[in-house]
This record gives sequence, C-alpha cells and structure tokens, in this order.
Amino acid sequence: MAITKYEVKRRHFGDKDYFEGDTREADPSDVQHLLENGILAEVKAEPARKAKGK
Repeated sequence: MAITKYEVKRRHFGDKDYFEGDTREADPSDVQHLLENGILAEVKAEPARKAKGK
C-alpha cells in the first residue's frame, strides 16, 4: 500500500473533514473517485534544490 500526498481542491468528508487547500495522504486506490471528480489533485514532488556553491 503506497501512500501519496494530495491537495484538496474541494471540501469533502473522508476519514475526517477536509477543506480546500488541505493536504491529504491516502492510498491512491482509496481516493481514485475523488481524483476523477477533481476533488483531489496529486501533489508533485519539488525537485531538490542545489546548495549555493563554494
């Protein structure tokens, strides 16, 4: 079971009440219907930043 981070696009009630802008972690198969309906959006991983050079 892989856990993925999602951004909440519309308020909904899952294992708790989620509001727009919240982050939700869930198994993709458990929230597929929310993804298809635009209620959740997968959070894209930010690329690693390079340290300022020496």
